[in-house]
Amino acid sequence: MLCRSDNKVNEKSVAGFIALAMMIVTLVADIVAAAMQVKLPIHEFIFNGFLILCIGALGIASIDKWINKTK
Repeated sequence: MLCRSDNKVNEKSVAGFIALAMMIVTLVADIVAAAMQVKLPIHEFIFNGFLILCIGALGIASIDKWINKTK
């Protein structure tokens, strides 16, 4: 079965950390391009999408962990 509820991995955290990793890759690529004096266009709506996904997923995961801890 593809959907199991007894796994130890929090999917929200995984999605949040993947979005965070993509933001870090974008930041490093921008810094390297600026050091090489190459213009690297980074579309703001794509970066904002990763930002919202990262904040949302990690925020929901930490709230979920806090709620389950108090039960």
